[in-house]
Amino acid sequence: MKTQCTTASPGATIVIVPPGIPRLETGRRLAAGLIGGEPERIARGVHPDLIELSPMKGKERIGIEQVREVIRVGQFAPVEGVRKVCLIPHGEALTPEAENALLKVLEEPSRDLSFLILVGEAQDLLPTIRSRGRIVRLPSPSPDELAARLGALGYDERVIPYLIGLLSGEELAPFLENRVDVSAAIETARAELDGADLKTAASLAVGEAPIPGYEGTIRILTEVHARGPTAAVAAARGIAGFGRAAGLVFLARTTRVLFAAARRRESLFPPHPGIDRLARADVVALAREAEKARRALEGYTSTEAVLLSFFLQCGGEG
Repeated sequence: MKTQCTTASPGATIVIVPPGIPRLETGRRLAAGLIGGEPERIARGVHPDLIELSPMKGKERIGIEQVREVIRVGQFAPVEGVRKVCLIPHGEALTPEAENALLKVLEEPSRDLSFLILVGEAQDLLPTIRSRGRIVRLPSPSPDELAARLGALGYDERVIPYLIGLLSGEELAPFLENRVDVSAAIETARAELDGADLKTAASLAVGEAPIPGYEGTIRILTEVHARGPTAAVAAARGIAGFGRAAGLVFLARTTRVLFAAARRRESLFPPHPGIDRLARADVVALAREAEKARRALEGYTSTEAVLLSFFLQCGGEG
């Protein structure tokens, strides 16, 4: 027996999901409201009216043939629910050809088939697809919600403030999917930085891996604070050598490091003596200067000049 669903459904619902929210779990929960019936089976991904569309094994993108198969299956009436739902947890993975195939079915939507597409930003999809769907933006999870999820995964309570206090939502997302040995990652990064020059620290500070990135950022800030102008020039040149995008990454991480240090020093687990030497007022002022420098760099000012100006404000004993 079909259960009437009270949620109206357009051809596509596009859900903007903030980093840190599990896509598949969230998508299945939303799909349950469209399908009706037994939410427990939908939550497990085993409902006959739920079609989940993700890249095939060994692939990074969702191809046109996969979309065409969904369209073919979607021609049949729902088995148990009010309608069939095709859940695409990562809409960013659709190839341009797959998006165009999807667009054709959205131009003449089926009454019995709805698409639920989750993306990080609306711009991740073609404007023509966005114009044919209803856009819903989910709120970002609170720090308490993130802490609870990290705790449920078995993270040591000492490292949870480090992850929440330093990592941006996008950087935190992988840690919410699978437990990572954060203490070991911090120890490895600090060992690599022990005795390393500022060029090595810069390469870590602007890299993709977040924990070495923040440890490299902390090392640069403390070196500049300790050695003054000489270190400021070397650090600015080192980071600028990786390009403007790297400079923006460094300044964004710097802002988070400094605000975290001012707000809750336990974020710097294990304790970092270099940051601890900075007075709280200095840390807050530098965090604001880092944010101003980031905005200046976004305006296409010289990367090295912006970084040098910021570093020279960091003070120091050199």
